[in-house]
Amino acid sequence: MHRRLMNPAGWLLPVLLAACGQTHHSLQAVGPLRLRPGIYAVSDLDRVQLASLPRDRTLFLLPVGMLEEHGPHLPTGSDNLQLDAEVRALLPALGKRFPDWFVLTLPTLPYGVGGANGFSGDPIDPGTYALDKDTLRDVVRELTAQVAQNGFRWTFVLYTHGAPDHAKAIFDACDAVSDKYGVTVANLSGTMWSDPDRVKESDALRARYFSPAQRARMQHDIHAGANETSLLLAEAPAAVRPLWRRLPPVAGDSMLAVFRQARRPGWPGYVGMPSLANARYGREKLASNVRFDLRLIAAALHGDNLRKRPRDD
Repeated sequence: MHRRLMNPAGWLLPVLLAACGQTHHSLQAVGPLRLRPGIYAVSDLDRVQLASLPRDRTLFLLPVGMLEEHGPHLPTGSDNLQLDAEVRALLPALGKRFPDWFVLTLPTLPYGVGGANGFSGDPIDPGTYALDKDTLRDVVRELTAQVAQNGFRWTFVLYTHGAPDHAKAIFDACDAVSDKYGVTVANLSGTMWSDPDRVKESDALRARYFSPAQRARMQHDIHAGANETSLLLAEAPAAVRPLWRRLPPVAGDSMLAVFRQARRPGWPGYVGMPSLANARYGREKLASNVRFDLRLIAAALHGDNLRKRPRDD
C-alpha cells in the first residue's frame, strides 16, 4: 500500500489530491468555477482557482519590461514605468469590453534586449542591465508555452521598449508557441506600433502639439526624447528630473546623422528633444496606444490572425 500511494500512476494519490481540492494540469476547466469574470493577477490566485477557469473565456497578458539608461533626466526603469501605466489603463478597458471574460496578468519580466547605449558603440553601461536576444526569446517561449499547455488559448505580450532585437525575440517566441500548440500567442505591442491606423493617429496627435519645425527635428525622437519624457511626465512625473527642460537636442535629418552624434564622446544617453515634452501629449499618446491594444485583442478574440498584420520587427 505504501508503494502504491507514492506511485503517481497509482489510483490512491489522485483520489487523495482531489479530496484535498488539488488538481493536475488539464486542457479543460477542472471542478466548479471558483471566480467571477474579471481582472486578476496570476500571482494572487491559487492553483484550484486557476484550474477552474474556462479555457474559452480566459486571456493572459505578459508584460515585458527593460532596465536601460534613459539619459540624465529619466530613471533606468522608465520602460517599466511606461509599461505599468499602459497595463493599468488597458485592464479596465478589457473588463468593460469583455465583461464575461477572465483577464489574467502575469508578473512583468523586468528585463529586455538591446539597451540604447549601444548607439554609442558600448554595449555595457552603468544604467543598462539586459538579456541577449536568445535568452529573452526562450523565457517568453517557455512561459507562454506553459499557459498553452494548461489549455488557455490566448496570450498577449506587451512592452514599451523599442529595440528591434527585443521585438524579434518576442515575435519568434510567440510564433513558435502558436504553431506548436495551435493557440494564439501574440506580440501585441509589436503589432500595435505598426498598425497603419495607429501610425496615422500618432502623426495627427504629434501635429496638434508640435510645430512643423519641431516635428521635423523629432523625426528620430526614439529614446528618452520628447515622446518618452512626455509619457513619464503624464504617468510618473515624480520620476522625471527637472533638468529635462534644459537638455539640448540630439537630432538629425537621418538615423545615420543621429548615430554619428551618439558615437561622439560625452553622448548624454538620449536621442531626441526632451525639452519639448508635454504631459498632455503624453496622456493622449498613452490613451491612443491603449485603444489600439484593445482593438487588436478584440480582433484576435474574434478570429483575426494578427500574424498577417504589419510587424514592428
